Order: sequence, then C-alpha cells, then structure tokens
Amino acid sequence: MIADFYNKSPPLKLKSVGKTFITIAFSYIAPTCFYSHSLIRMISTRYTSGAAVSGQASALFARCFLFLIMAACLGLNPVLAQTFDETSLPKALTEEELTRLHEIGLHFTPTEPPTGTVRNIAEFERNEGALVRWPLWIPVDLVVAMSEHVTVTTLVSSTFQRNQATTAYQNAGANMENITFLTAPTNSVWTRDYGPFYIADENHQVSIVDFIYNRPRPLDDQIPLALANQLEIPHYGMPVVHTGGNYMTDGWNTSASTDLIWEENSFNEELVLQNMFEYLNTETYHVTIDPQQSAIAHIDTWAKFLDVDKILIARVPEGTPYYDDHELVADYFANAVSSWGTPYQVYRIDTPDLSPNAPWNYQPHPYTNSLILNERVYVPLMGTVHDQAAIEAYQAALPGYEILGFLNPGNTGWNSSDALHCRVKEIPDRGMLYMRHLPVTGTQAWQPVFELEVDLIPYSGAALIEESLLLHYRLDEGPWQQSALTLVSGHTWVGQFSPGSAQTVHYYFAAADESGRAETWPLIGEPGARSFQVDTDLLSFGFSEGWHLAGLPADLSVPGFGFSDIFGDAAPHPPLVFSGETEGYLPTETPAPGLGFWMELTQPVDALLGGSFLNEVTLELSEGWNLISGPLGVVGFDGAQQSAPQLVTGTLYRHGAALQRDTEIAPGRGYWLYAAEAGPVTLNPGDDGGRDSAPASEMLEQFTRLQFTAGDDLAALPLFFEGALGDEDAALHPATWLFPPAAPVGAPVLDARLAGDRWLAEADTVHISLRQPLDAEGAAIPVTLSLSASEQTEDAFYEILLFSDGELFSGDAGFNPFSVELPAAADSVIVFRSGPLSAPAQQERPAGISLAQNYPNPFNPATVIGFELPEAAGVRLEVYSLTGQRVATLAEGMHAAGKHTVSFNAGALASGIYLYRLTSGTQTLTRRMTLVK
Repeated sequence: MIADFYNKSPPLKLKSVGKTFITIAFSYIAPTCFYSHSLIRMISTRYTSGAAVSGQASALFARCFLFLIMAACLGLNPVLAQTFDETSLPKALTEEELTRLHEIGLHFTPTEPPTGTVRNIAEFERNEGALVRWPLWIPVDLVVAMSEHVTVTTLVSSTFQRNQATTAYQNAGANMENITFLTAPTNSVWTRDYGPFYIADENHQVSIVDFIYNRPRPLDDQIPLALANQLEIPHYGMPVVHTGGNYMTDGWNTSASTDLIWEENSFNEELVLQNMFEYLNTETYHVTIDPQQSAIAHIDTWAKFLDVDKILIARVPEGTPYYDDHELVADYFANAVSSWGTPYQVYRIDTPDLSPNAPWNYQPHPYTNSLILNERVYVPLMGTVHDQAAIEAYQAALPGYEILGFLNPGNTGWNSSDALHCRVKEIPDRGMLYMRHLPVTGTQAWQPVFELEVDLIPYSGAALIEESLLLHYRLDEGPWQQSALTLVSGHTWVGQFSPGSAQTVHYYFAAADESGRAETWPLIGEPGARSFQVDTDLLSFGFSEGWHLAGLPADLSVPGFGFSDIFGDAAPHPPLVFSGETEGYLPTETPAPGLGFWMELTQPVDALLGGSFLNEVTLELSEGWNLISGPLGVVGFDGAQQSAPQLVTGTLYRHGAALQRDTEIAPGRGYWLYAAEAGPVTLNPGDDGGRDSAPASEMLEQFTRLQFTAGDDLAALPLFFEGALGDEDAALHPATWLFPPAAPVGAPVLDARLAGDRWLAEADTVHISLRQPLDAEGAAIPVTLSLSASEQTEDAFYEILLFSDGELFSGDAGFNPFSVELPAAADSVIVFRSGPLSAPAQQERPAGISLAQNYPNPFNPATVIGFELPEAAGVRLEVYSLTGQRVATLAEGMHAAGKHTVSFNAGALASGIYLYRLTSGTQTLTRRMTLVK
C-alpha cells in the first residue's frame, strides 16, 4: 500500500519530508488512532489530489509532524516502531542479491581452527542470554519474558534506536537489569542465521565460531565478531558457507543440517566435513533432505534437537504435500544412533496447513521453530485450534519445562519458514557448570552396587562445593534418596547406590560451585530424571557374622561384582584364596570364577547376585589341595570326578563352624578338593557322573572316630590304630588320611587335626591339635569331644589329656563310647587307648615286640622303660616332646630276644608329657610318660 501511494503522489514541496511524514502517518499513527481516520484520509486525499494544503490543514499537518518527530525521538510509540521495518532485508535472497552471490564471503576473515579438543555447545544447554535485533520482528512481550531469566542483547544501529528500544522495554515491563545493547549496523533481523556457533575450547572457555553467511550481507556477516568482542571471548573463522537456521547440534559431537550445506559449498562434502570437525569437533553429521522443499531449506523449520537423544520432527497430515518426505526424515532419525549410542527418541508435532484452501502453496504451522532457553521453551503460536496440541506436544517431550506460546500478529508475523527461532539467537553461559554424563539406559544386569559417573567442569574456574555434589536416585516408586559423589580422577565423579530388588531406577545429578551456580543433570533436574530397568532375576546367599569358607557363582572381576561391592563394609578385609604354589593364603579383591575363599564378616549379609551367573566352571587345579567353588546349581563330586580322574575320591571338604566331608558342591560355599596331579576339571550341575562314593564313606564308618561338635557343626576324625587298616587299604583310599590345610590364622572356626599331616594314627596314641570356635562376641563356643565305637575297638578304654600352650591342665578317662565337654583353653588333645579291660593279666602277648609302661610314672627325674623282643632284632628307642622334637635316643642297634630295660634321666628337661617310641623292623610302638619336677 505504501509503495502504491508513493507511485501516485504528485511532486511536493519538501518532497523528502512529505514522504517521511506520510510513511510515519500510515505506519505509526493509523494503527494506534492518535488522530482520527478522517484526518488521515484528508491528508492522504490532499496529497493524492495535488491540491494545496489549507492553512488549517497545514497547521494540523505541522502539529502532527512535530508530534511524530517527538514521538520518534522519545520513543513514545515504540511498539509500533518495530511493526514495519523497511530497512530489514527479507529472509530469502532478493532478486538484487541473486545478482551478487559472488560477494558471499568477501567480508569474512578465516582463522586457524582452535587447538585441542573442543565441544560444540547445544541450544538446550545452560544459556546466559539471547540476541535480538531492533526494530523487533518479535513481540515485545517475548523480550519481557526472556529478560526474566536471561540477558537480552539487542542489536541497534544507533543511539536513536537504543533509546527507542529502551523505552519500549521499560513500558512493556522488561527486567532492565537484564537488558544490554550491541551497537552494530545490520542488514536484517535474522540473528539466528548470521549469529555464531559456540564452542567450549580445550581450556573450557566459551568461544565463537563464525562462518561465511550464505547471503551477500556484509553487515550481518560482521555480527559474530562484534559479539565476540563485546563478550570478550575468542573468535574463530570457519571457511564454510552456512546459516544458523540450517544447523543444530547436540553438544556431544553430532550435528544436523539439510543438504543445502552441500549445495552452498559447491558439493565439496569432504571440505565441509573436514572443517566441521576441525572447528566444531563434529564427528557425526546428519545431512538430510528438506521435507518442506522451502526456498530457504532450513532444518529448524521442521526439526529440533531437544536433547542429545531427543529430536522433534514436524508431522503434516497424511495426503497433504510432502507428507512422505516428512515421514522419510522421521524414519531416518528413528533408525539413527545418538551420541549416547542409543536410538533417537523421535517426538512428532502436528503442523497442519495454514492455507488449506490453497494446497499448491502448502504452509505448515511453524511449531518446530521454537527456542529453548534453559528451563523454558518459547513456541510460536498461530492463533488456531492447533496451538494447544502443540503446547502439549512440547510438554510430553520435555517434562518439567515451562512451555510459553507467543503470537506475533501484523506484517512481521510468523510463517512456515520464518518464525521465533529464526529471529532469536541464544548466548551460552560463559561460566556454566558443565555436567557431562552418559546415561544408563535399557535393562541392566543386576549389580549389588551401581556406580554412575559424571564429569563436573566449572567453566568459570570456581571450585566445586563438595557437599552439593549428589546423585539423586529413586528405586521403583519409592522416595528419592541421595548419595554423595566421590572424585575418581580429573573432573570425573562417581555416585553409588544399591538397587536391592528394585526393577526400575530413576536418577539425576546435582552440583554447585563457588561462582554461585547450581546445576542438575539433566538440566531440568528431577522432572527429566533418566531411568533404566534392572534384571531382577536374583539369587540371595545369606551369610552370618563371622568367618566363612565361601564361593559365589559369578565372576567377581566384572565391574559391579567386586567382593567389596557385594559385602561392603561388612567385610573389613579382602578375601583369602589358597595358593597351591606357596601352600598358603593370599589376599585378593577379585577371586577368580570357581575359586573358594575365606572371608570375615562383621555383620550378617544377604549377598544378592543377578545378571550372568556361572552355569559351568572350568578349574585349573594344582597338584595337592585346591580351594574351589561351584557354578549355579549343585554338582555331584563324583560327577566332577568323572571328567577328571586326577581328583581323589572322598577329598571334598567344607567348613561351617568345623571341617566336614561332603559329596556335592553347592553354590555359595567354598570347598577343599585334593588332586593327585595338576590339570583342568569342569564343574557342571548337569553331570552327576553316575557313580557312588559310598565305599570310602562306608570305610570310615568301620573305625573309631573322634568327633568334635560345636553347635550344629561336627568335625569327625577317623582313628586308624595299628592293625585296624592295612597298608594296602590305606594306599587304595588316600582320603582316609589326607587332611585339608588349616583355616587362616585368626579364623575362630573349629579345626581339629592330627599333629602330623596324616589321618593315620600310630599304635594306641593320637596327638590332636585343636582350634576352638568363637562366637561374634569372641566368646568360645562349647565343643564336645566324643568317641564312637567300632567293631575293632569295642570295650576299649581311653584316656584323654588336655593341654593349653603345651601345659597339661586336665584329664579324663572312660570306656568307648565316650563323651566330654572341652574347656575353652584346650588347644591340643592326646588320646591314649588301652586294651580291653576284660583281658586276663596272664594273657599271652601277641607275636612281636612289646613296650611296657615306664616306671615310676609320673617320675622325677629318672624312670625305667622296658621292652620285649620275641627274637633278636634291631631296635631304636627314642623320646619325643609333644611338639614332635626328639629329645633323647635310649637304645639303638641289635638286641637279643627277651626282656630289656633302659634307664632314662630327664633332669635337663622341663616338666610335661613326653612320648617314647620303640621301632623294630616295620613295627612301631608308642607310649607316653609324665615328668613332674
């Protein structure tokens, strides 16, 4: 209308003033009715008719003119001052600009790329401000809304414009403390398109990356450098033709544009990708078609990154133009992988036609052309019935965010290829507290403890406030809990929590630094908390307080399955595994699969295991004793032996409060196992071997056994006295004399064993070392010693002597079977067996040697020992202490048949029990004597 008016107007006196007045009159006065419409029609009629202006009209004209000048100078009508801006070039290239495409880049100065690793900052990260241009092509209430939370920087070309904008903002109620200006001439209002990209450089300093603006608009092309100077941050020039509306990034080295980027750079894809990587560290660049097929082909007119793994894509009604193309790009991103290694969450927003009566000129609602500024989303609304659905689509995609809609009526209103996002450019927080975390997603194998890492980098350089560094988590629908973060290295912190039996975990991080910034990850905090599922196919192994010989059907070297993760503070020391090479115990943090271990617990623990269990275990056994554990499921010992003939029958033992023989390997326990030779063995619950180990067990039942009972646990020692088990039988059944290594020093478990390394007693004397068990408070658990009868030892008489630290302090005697409760101080036991009391004194001695009891006994310091030989033979008569040390040799060499006596003077020895042993050929007899001084 204004252009037509100019064309019809006759020449005027003060032509330029007249034109200015007419323009102002129609642009400023008419819409606000400062003067009546009749006056405006009168003025326009007089001008268009060429008639002279009357005195009255001239006076009115002068008053209007002066008033408008004052209004313009004082900014009395600033809202309308931005309603129409004839100095702004349009969004698309003008016909004149199409003749000057060769000028693109003439006013651009490239620089070397930044050094080190950089990070391209995303729109949805923490921002400190927004960049707009005056005269506004956005509603002033949008500036007001943004100024409540961020600094709004307005591009103005002069002090005049600055005053206009200031007045407008004040009148509209903006927070003027958050209003700043950048005086720099511009060609257009499209701050998004010519505004810069942002990076954090290797020193975590926010910097600007400029590009060659794809318009021959030299003033616009200089804005990124002017902004960098005002913000006092580095400026880099990337020699790539680009535009901000056709670019979005996720802050994790992935970006997206339409294929306009190839066209604008002469289809030199290699050059574009190289520069995008060197300046922005873009590793993945999604370049797609433009489904709208618009003149500008900008990606922000139909898509938007909402987070690293979230993208919003417009959806046009089925059957309308470009429906298939929109679905094509939506499918593309649905099948793409985000920087987090997960599929994109693709959210759709309906964008129906703004011109349904002209389908050949399809104009979708511009809902994707929104702006994310921190916890707020500013959405362009069109005043149609579809606006509410658009708001709800954003609420569904970004829970917790405040979604604000803005109309923009008038001739600068929103349209399908140019709306709110195109006219506002965010400015990232230069001192942001950056939080970087790779989310845990999907279904995770259960772990006793989950560890979640987060990088905390204060770009301000301020120190972190450690007490503020927290992992917030919620198990299923339970209450929110928190765990303090612990520094593990550099900028990396970790938070831990135990999932228990929860199936769903929600979590987010929180942190603050001394710059005054407090942040959460994700930025919206609890409403946007991430979640993952936990495989709750769990096994629970209960362990009481105290020492245990244990084994778990899981690989404890896997992260999250470590020994300390499972048992936590209840296990003050690392577990102890047995080394066949050193024949001793070694501490380890991660027992290998299939290894048993000793552990001490200071409190009861239910060890929960989940995820990948060991359903089969292959062990590399050492020759001799091995400390093992089994897989998930019970393994028959003979089943294991079936595939491993080097295993020795009957050598499977476990420890409760005492050592016990066993015939099967159950999960959760550790076992002793003897191998006659080194080699592999596979433990498989499905292989029972089809064999029975009863012969060895039944053999043990035939002989007298010493049984040590503590609570419900029993330690049984078979006593094979001379003649009860022949050498041939012993060789065939080594299990009858092999005894596993003792428990670790300090383990207060019941341990009773022969003083030697065999379970084969000599003659009628058995020397047993004893470790008594203790309860949780360290008090001794009562132990009962009993003897069970056997056919070979019926009516035998036994004498039991108890010692503590080598000193005799108690004794008892009785017939077999026999039972006695042991004092807590007893640490060794000697059991003597006499022949049946019913045997007559004159009973003939059996063929062979005999050894008489010394006399006197007890003695001090001398005594006499007698022995008898049925025939001449070589003999050796020796005296031993209870510790096995030989203290004297009383006779050695050939002796004639008959009775012999030997005197023994023990004046140099200490009081105590001593053993004397007679050996002749293959026969050995042993008795004890007591020296009392």
